[in-house]
Amino acid sequence: MRSALVSTLLCCLLATACTEKADSKAPEEPACGIGLEMKPSTPIATINGQSLACSELYARDKEAALALTREYKSALGKLHSEALNQFVNDRLLQAEADAAKLSMAEFLGSAVTVPPATEEDIQTFYDQAVASGEKLPAIDEIKGDIERFVVEQRQKAALSAFRASLRKKASIETHLPALP
Repeated sequence: MRSALVSTLLCCLLATACTEKADSKAPEEPACGIGLEMKPSTPIATINGQSLACSELYARDKEAALALTREYKSALGKLHSEALNQFVNDRLLQAEADAAKLSMAEFLGSAVTVPPATEEDIQTFYDQAVASGEKLPAIDEIKGDIERFVVEQRQKAALSAFRASLRKKASIETHLPALP
């Protein structure tokens, strides 16, 4: 029994070694197309007994596949760039907070301040929204929401300006490669 097991294992090892040698000598057939990691001759459908090869499908959708690939790479490049910029901004803000010996929330609360929304700000916002065709309830019903929105918009603008000032003072080099 043991000798049969050893013989079987030896046969498997020899077969694997022979297969690897044969595979390494044979030229690799290229992939069928973009996103299709199979050989061009691989059947992908059988229609009334006739095979449809992967290469036939790729020949038909090649231009669309290339266009989608370009869009994907562009979107991915934009994603990486925006993520890198956010990371740089976060590092700059954290360094400032650390230098001030404050938590990030405390630091931002002291470094980025905006005035509260005035009655005039609220009324102007409301009037502009109504003038643009928005159907809104009476101003008294949504005054608090408008006030919060105006302040949030100011905070975003002030934070953006603060980040820009930090970036201007900092020495920043990015080495994000372009996608092929």
